[in-house]
Amino acid sequence: MSAAKDFVRYALAREAIKIIPGGMKLVSGRISPYYFNSGPFDKGASIRELAKACAAIAQDMQTDVLFGPPMKGIPLAVATAYELYERHDINVGYAFNRPKAKDHGDQGLILGHPLKGKRVCIIDNVITTGGTLDETAQLVHNEGGILAGVIIAFDRQERVTDGAKSASATQDFEARHGVPVRAAATCDDLIAVLGDIAEGFGPNEEKEWGRNALALVLEYKKKYGAV
Repeated sequence: MSAAKDFVRYALAREAIKIIPGGMKLVSGRISPYYFNSGPFDKGASIRELAKACAAIAQDMQTDVLFGPPMKGIPLAVATAYELYERHDINVGYAFNRPKAKDHGDQGLILGHPLKGKRVCIIDNVITTGGTLDETAQLVHNEGGILAGVIIAFDRQERVTDGAKSASATQDFEARHGVPVRAAATCDDLIAVLGDIAEGFGPNEEKEWGRNALALVLEYKKKYGAV
């Protein structure tokens, strides 16, 4: 089994990926039958699994600093930097930004490793429309950093707009910024895992759950999936 599918199975077990038969409204306004949330990676063992999956990607990104935007990107940047050193002997910095700059004490907007002159990878849990990511990329540039890429925990692979040939948020960001965006797992990986569950050797109720979940996700992807 691939590392991405392993991660999806773990995320399902932690309910970081939830199948929602009645659907859940996203920021985009779309009603999705599934949802990814890195919040349930809330203990040492679980955040390590998430960071391990992200570090496997980050090791090939040629970065000096992992930058985690608040809020969910912050623990992900710290944990992934640790896993990069622990597993791959790659020693990178980590940094993140305050919601607004302080004018006293430890002043400024950025905490952690300085960005100036460094190759910076943004790391976050998910990308939906790319708007927030654009703001973070601008912040990196404003601080003198060189944007080297983006790492996300999960890529929904859905269209930014409702046009039939619209690119995904990932594809759109790559095209506009000229840097790679890589994910620990994608919607396609989720579909593959649900297919394995539906056709596996587990209890009948588990297989039935897999078939129902797979049908919901496939229907959603057919409607909103990027080309």
